[in-house]
Amino acid sequence: MSLFLPKGLWRGIRTALVVFVCYVMLLGVLIFRSPSKVSDSYQKSHRPQRFYGDGDGEDRVCLVDTPSEGLRARLDLIRRAQKTLVVAYHAILPGETSKLFLAAILDAADRGVHVRMVLDGFFHGLKGDMEDVIHAFEIHSNIELRLYEPFQLLRPWVFNNRMHDKFMVVDDELAILGGRNIGNRFFRTTANIPTQDRDVVVYSILEHPSSNSAVRQIADYFEELFNCPYCAPAQKIAGRISRLRGKAMQEQLRAFLEDGRRRQADLFQPIPWADISYSTRNVTLIHNPIARMSKEPWCWWELAQLINGTSEGIFIQSPYIIPTRSMLSYLKQKRLPSQVTLLTNSMAATPNIPAYSGYIRHRRRLVKGGMTIFEYQGPDSIHAKTLIFGKRLTAVGSFNMESRSSYLSTETMLVIDSEPFTEHLTSKLTPYFDRSLEINRRDYTYIHRPGILAGKVSWLKRALIRVVSTVAPLFDYML
Repeated sequence: MSLFLPKGLWRGIRTALVVFVCYVMLLGVLIFRSPSKVSDSYQKSHRPQRFYGDGDGEDRVCLVDTPSEGLRARLDLIRRAQKTLVVAYHAILPGETSKLFLAAILDAADRGVHVRMVLDGFFHGLKGDMEDVIHAFEIHSNIELRLYEPFQLLRPWVFNNRMHDKFMVVDDELAILGGRNIGNRFFRTTANIPTQDRDVVVYSILEHPSSNSAVRQIADYFEELFNCPYCAPAQKIAGRISRLRGKAMQEQLRAFLEDGRRRQADLFQPIPWADISYSTRNVTLIHNPIARMSKEPWCWWELAQLINGTSEGIFIQSPYIIPTRSMLSYLKQKRLPSQVTLLTNSMAATPNIPAYSGYIRHRRRLVKGGMTIFEYQGPDSIHAKTLIFGKRLTAVGSFNMESRSSYLSTETMLVIDSEPFTEHLTSKLTPYFDRSLEINRRDYTYIHRPGILAGKVSWLKRALIRVVSTVAPLFDYML
């Protein structure tokens, strides 16, 4: 007898577990080995020429680059909301800044703003001590909260259908979109694992944005996301106790916001967006299809066309880069061109061991192919996703340079045609390069730079990466 169970019963349990693991591996992992391709109809209707504009466009853009700017920008936009507020985020992490963010949303609803939210069904973060936020929002007449593809144990093919978008739209007039999740690590440099990221605020100079405005495009995309068949109401309201817990959380959030306004008044100062904005010729939203299983890689295809069509220098900033064979098939020479400069995390800086393990096996080949690679040494890490094409086009958003962002997750990027904005963003990259080391083309070690030392890597982290990197090739389509 094992664990006080009859042998026959124990054998049946083990058999059931083996069958279940095989079931999950087949329908949750192996089924994604064959990636989808971009349809001819999409390619014909989405030419890269549409990213370019003539003369001044109707949209203006503002860069939100530092952690403190990221929180302050969101609080300012929420405060400005008068009629509607739509919110879509991959993850809300526990912490004071998340609580401020959620309290500001509740405050907007209290003012009569109609709030609609979509959070990822796996990674939304409203669990444990934060679960009562769901109750607080569900009982508010001005808030609609939906979860994208909630966890379903017996449907493993939905495990990888994740919502990776990060944006808000205020009154269909202002929007913020980028790579930041909500949490202390994204908004405070003093956090345990501080993360450097980037957002863009966009607004139309017209009183009523036209269909050409990126604000309108983001709002339309949210409608598609919010009403898709994979979104479901949180459905946490079970009875009187849950309602009482929701009411208590509402009061707690209101008090927390009032206290925050007193203690951190600088966070709530109005931001003069018009004064810090840059003119554009055109701003275009690109996004992946909202679908289950392997998605058509719309985002990657769009970015690949811009890479193929750019003869000037190309800059890529990404937490990691895992260029799989299926991704490279969309590039002219089946590889990233030699004029690419890549800025990514070093082994010391990365917090994502599986992703770095996938990147490290491509590292030498990328350098040998002519790319210039700088690795950020920390002590914080890069989470920003940005591409610069020459001196005119910039793409900023949620898309990581890997197969998961290409084929599995929903993703959003803004492609901005603006020389002044591109110049401004480029100037903001200096602090990153000042803490980065270039990989030597001869022996793939770091080129020495006075005053910059390679980040320290613990033996455990190094060992884990070495082990994971041996199996990463088998699952690089999911990293």
